[in-house]
Amino acid sequence: MHRRSSGTQCFIESAWGCLVLLLLCPSEPVLAQTGVDRLKPPAASALKDGLQLDPKNEELINVLVYSEAAAGNLPAALQADDQYMAIRPNDPNPWDTRGDLDGARASLRQAVQALTAAGQKLGARGALRSLALVSFLTGEGYASDLAFARQQKISGYEDAVVELLQSVQGDAPGAEQSEQKYIAARPELGAKGVENHQNFDAMDVAFAHNDPQAVLAAAGRLPSTYDVNLLYVRGWAYFETKDYAHAEQDFHNTIPGERVMASFGVVRGHSPLRAALAHFYLGQIYDATGKRDQAVNEYREFLSHFENSTAKLPQIAVARAALKKALP
Repeated sequence: MHRRSSGTQCFIESAWGCLVLLLLCPSEPVLAQTGVDRLKPPAASALKDGLQLDPKNEELINVLVYSEAAAGNLPAALQADDQYMAIRPNDPNPWDTRGDLDGARASLRQAVQALTAAGQKLGARGALRSLALVSFLTGEGYASDLAFARQQKISGYEDAVVELLQSVQGDAPGAEQSEQKYIAARPELGAKGVENHQNFDAMDVAFAHNDPQAVLAAAGRLPSTYDVNLLYVRGWAYFETKDYAHAEQDFHNTIPGERVMASFGVVRGHSPLRAALAHFYLGQIYDATGKRDQAVNEYREFLSHFENSTAKLPQIAVARAALKKALP
């Protein structure tokens, strides 16, 4: 087995430990509470130094994609993404980053099966949740994702995803049965953990059913955190109820939240698609509040993720039409 030198290992641990400093924009509100806004280290160069020591370290390559993109260097970001694809051709992240939703779904399903076969239960669970997330963000694919999730055996972790998709499909008895199986498989959750799980599910189902009031009710029962899914879904609900100030805040915090790499558990829950859609909704907010230049910038940022994509998101057509109307 390949063993990294102690120097390389220390660099990688330091890179992961300081990743918020390397990747996030210091002006974002989510960082104001961390006290790191005074530091501006050279993210891409530090990561490239690490890759000189360990050229096939996929963690560093994946982070380099985001670092280059955050710096506005799209060609370098795409080059790093190509490098990541070559090393991990079945990994969902590079496909999702490109906005290729069909490719992301196929890769996520392959990842679930490969990780399960390798005994990597947490990774398989993360890939399965990410598969369901694609359906939640696009509003399509629930039935096929449910059929796939039912076939998986991940020590009960799959039941949480099955339960959620059953709820979206209107199968309340089936969802309740799946929830009980999941709770039985996760005794460490405790009463509070179960309560939070149920409230997150209620929020996500309300989002899938286009019910912003129910989203806000469920979100109000959850702890006040910077959970990215909570921020995005709640932001959507605020937007739909024309509470633009709170919607803007949540969508602004969603974007840097997707770049946090504090742990592998956090990384597994990432969705570049969610961050891209946050830019779209910011464009909508600025459109509605008469801030044309800011709206144009957000629409352009959103569309930059789909230049060579086959994705059929309705937001793509809306953003293009809005840009055409706004620009002379």
